[in-house]
Order: sequence, then C-alpha cells, then structure tokens
Amino acid sequence: MVRFTLLIKRNGNIKITLGVLDKLKEAFCMFYNNLKNICDKKNIKITPLVLECGGTKGVIGGWKKGAAPNSDIVMKLSVRLNVPTDVLLFGNEKTHQKSN
Repeated sequence: MVRFTLLIKRNGNIKITLGVLDKLKEAFCMFYNNLKNICDKKNIKITPLVLECGGTKGVIGGWKKGAAPNSDIVMKLSVRLNVPTDVLLFGNEKTHQKSN
C-alpha cells in the first residue's frame, strides 16, 4: 500500500492534514463490500471470479484492508458481473447531467 501525507503550507508553517488516508482507505474498502454484495446477489464466489479476471487471492485480502483495485481488474469484473464500474466503485450508478 502506498502511504502519503498531504501537507498544507499556512502562514509559513507546515500542517499535516490527517484523515485523508483514512478516507481513501474507507473508499477502497467500499469496493470490496460492493463486490461482495454483487457476488452474493448473483450467487458467485469472489475468489474464483477474481482469479478468472486475472487477480490473485492476495489482492482480495488487500481490498479488505483498503488497497486500491487497479483499473484493469475493475473493468474485467464489471464486464463479468454485467454491472457498471460505478456500481463496483461507489455502490451505485453515478449519473452525469449536462448543464445548459
């Protein structure tokens, strides 16, 4: 897992903003939960599915801990499960509205 710290310079002092990494980790844990929910609804086991899509058993454990999925496997899972990538990543389909 790549760790990073967000630094903000304010009045000549450097302030470390906490919680950014936790928010990202929470978002990526949501990926695993979304995948599990979809698989449960379709009666599909996660491990064989991930292996079929080019992943490993280790990557599943990483997702449980908040590791980011790579875009290739997200796309392959999306196609295999017949769901939009937004559903895997965010739990629902994002709608984009054009403004006039």
